[in-house]
Amino acid sequence: LTSKWVFKIKQDGRYKARLVVRGCQQEYGFDYEETFSPVVNASALRIMFALTTRNAYIVKKFDIKTAFLYGNLHDEVYMTLPQGYTGENKVVLLRKALYGLRQAS
Repeated sequence: LTSKWVFKIKQDGRYKARLVVRGCQQEYGFDYEETFSPVVNASALRIMFALTTRNAYIVKKFDIKTAFLYGNLHDEVYMTLPQGYTGENKVVLLRKALYGLRQAS
């Protein structure tokens, strides 16, 4: 798979650079099998809210913005280095998911 740099200027003026994989090049059945994003069942959520109301619990929420990037890859995924990188004709074996990979969804 190929990769590229994505550059962005945030609203507060900070610069951000992110290395992304071009996951659109992945083929179903060859590069990956299934992708899914685990979400809570609506019935389970209603039961949880009913119990918290009944017991006067305080409900708090949080978000792990890059949660899907922390998982280990179970498939062998090779990526070429982006243009301008020293040794750009080499490939690397990814151990963790990167933005753009189907397995990171």
